[in-house]
Amino acid sequence: MGEPTVQQVFGERLRLLREMQEYTQQQIADILNVSRSTYTRYENGSSAPSLELTRRLAQILCGGDPRFIMQLSTEADMPAVADVTDVDAIPIPTLSPDEKSLVLYYRTLDTDQREALLAAFRERSLAQLAADLGKS
Repeated sequence: MGEPTVQQVFGERLRLLREMQEYTQQQIADILNVSRSTYTRYENGSSAPSLELTRRLAQILCGGDPRFIMQLSTEADMPAVADVTDVDAIPIPTLSPDEKSLVLYYRTLDTDQREALLAAFRERSLAQLAADLGKS
């Protein structure tokens, strides 16, 4: 058996990232608005998504960074869990289901709602937020 094809490596990386984030194939297919069988073909390397779908997959599975999914970096290049104050160092695959729910909720907001939420968050310290959450 020879070296895996580019499509096979791409598909394996899709599967790895999807499973790390505890998505089903159906969930990803629904987000992409494709059939589950189409998405399955991406994972098994028998078909490749369009550039637009690849970009969307990178947003969903890699936090918008397509380097790992596009084979421009290796698994070893994926960031390790780091100080939570360094937002860019938090690897998306390590998010808990609750954290993923928050991200998905945020993505449902329109631009004005996102800006208002972020402005409110920035105005409060983490200690204030924790205290407020403890009051509920």
